[in-house]
Amino acid sequence: AVESLGATTVLCSDKTGTLTENRVTVTRLAAGGVELRDRLVLGALPDNNLPEPFHALVEVAILASVVDPFDPMEQAFHQIGQRFLSDSAHLHRDWRLVKTYSLSPELRAMSHVWVSPAGSVQVVAAKGAPEAVADLCHLDATQRLRIAAVVDEFAADGLRVLAAARGTFAGQNWPASEHDFDFEFIGLLGLADPVRPEVPAAVAEAVLAAEPAAIIVSSRSAETCAPRAKVFRLVLEAPEFAAYELTAVFGADHPETLYSLNNLAAVYQVAGRAADAERVMREAIEA
Repeated sequence: AVESLGATTVLCSDKTGTLTENRVTVTRLAAGGVELRDRLVLGALPDNNLPEPFHALVEVAILASVVDPFDPMEQAFHQIGQRFLSDSAHLHRDWRLVKTYSLSPELRAMSHVWVSPAGSVQVVAAKGAPEAVADLCHLDATQRLRIAAVVDEFAADGLRVLAAARGTFAGQNWPASEHDFDFEFIGLLGLADPVRPEVPAAVAEAVLAAEPAAIIVSSRSAETCAPRAKVFRLVLEAPEFAAYELTAVFGADHPETLYSLNNLAAVYQVAGRAADAERVMREAIEA
């Protein structure tokens, strides 16, 4: 085992909670339906001073989350709700959850069906990967490209990007698939998760010890590749790496990132093509 460890040439790492602090905050919003004309950087925005165009986006993100969340992203949605909507009619503590649709490998989105004490029409709230939510809303190619451009803008700053959509339903005969709801695209939420301060030094130590040919971070969705690129850009630019030709490879099960890292054979195939791997890294960082 020790000999195998000493022969390591490829490092694979999870990002969230490993390279990052798992301390997620919502930092940017884009609302206004598929046009996404309304943009906001939260920053030091005063409490309960969220502009009206963004109220529905935060409301739907909360409704599509569990009531008492463990997931850091869902906690972040609840936090901005308490911060900005506590004095509004957009927090629904008296609503009842009647149906849930969970994330699946086929659809990276989840939906909750809610009913209010006074209403017969139910509200359906969905959130998930932007491309999955766009699919739920049955958007055309032009609309998807418009959304993808804003996703790229958020992701270029190292943000994880989720989309939200809303629909309505009457009765108890809920469809088997979320695709059968009539969803309206609401907007995008950008979430930040700071890189752990010790990561550059830790990766540098690994390089000094084993001189790996590649560091590979696998991703399941295209919009998370840019945040990973930013993480490794911070690492690769650290002074400890000045004497090394270190390559970072970003893989996903989407053709936009060129390679799939779903199995070990693919990992070694990519790691063995240093020139291509370097090009993938450069394109990911410069995108």
